[in-house]
Amino acid sequence: MTDHHDEHFESIPWDSLVTDDARRRRRLVYVVSGMIVVAALTAAIVSRLPGGTPATQPDAAAVPGQSTTTTVAASASAPVGWDTEVAAYAAWFAADFFTVDGSELTEASLRERLPTGLEVTRPAEPGRSFVESAIPLSVEDLGNDRFRVEVLIRSLASADGDAYSRLAPRAMSIVVETGGQGMRIVDLPSPEPLPDVAAATLPGTEEEPPPAVAAAAIDAAALWGEPDEETLVAYAVGDLWRVTLSVADGVGMQWPVSVWLDESGEVVTPAG
Repeated sequence: MTDHHDEHFESIPWDSLVTDDARRRRRLVYVVSGMIVVAALTAAIVSRLPGGTPATQPDAAAVPGQSTTTTVAASASAPVGWDTEVAAYAAWFAADFFTVDGSELTEASLRERLPTGLEVTRPAEPGRSFVESAIPLSVEDLGNDRFRVEVLIRSLASADGDAYSRLAPRAMSIVVETGGQGMRIVDLPSPEPLPDVAAATLPGTEEEPPPAVAAAAIDAAALWGEPDEETLVAYAVGDLWRVTLSVADGVGMQWPVSVWLDESGEVVTPAG
């Protein structure tokens, strides 16, 4: 993760993003709200299925000093309630914190969520910074209505507002306090080390796949664009097949994909 090369961009139409800032923020609020509603409905449905159990939250306040960490995941077992909401709220705050677009709307959105009296020095003009993604990685229940959220930020920045560079990913922790008056940001983001990265070992031996397997893999890859059949390589993994090939997107850029199938050509989950 530490070896990287900054990417530079001579021209990016950021003006269109700045002028449409209000609309972008309204969409962000709708998306965040929608994610929370979907998560709550999913948990409610699961709790009513045979053998299902309602999602419960550990009562950190009942045990002094108790701290519970939850990894945010898009599944029926993901936490519902404060964990989900504070993760979205912290990611929203992180995105605004690292956005410098010359818009007073951005600065006002940031100031209204920072603690009262906290002075924040923002990057000087004509510097610009735009967030590509703000991803919540984990939520830790600190007790006393406080949660620590770890967020990963990817962004583009320019010191002169002209030539942009893609910066290395940055991880940070943000403490959010909940209560009767809604959610509040406790302090500025705190830098954190990037998550550890471990490479998996791929199983299987390269072999010629059955025609049905090859055809099914090509059909599955076509969901992304135009498959390049010349790049197809198949690996036998027990009674399953792992097939890799490249797919051209709408502008002709090639992207490698893998598809796991059984002997009949049905797409399956990768073998462990």
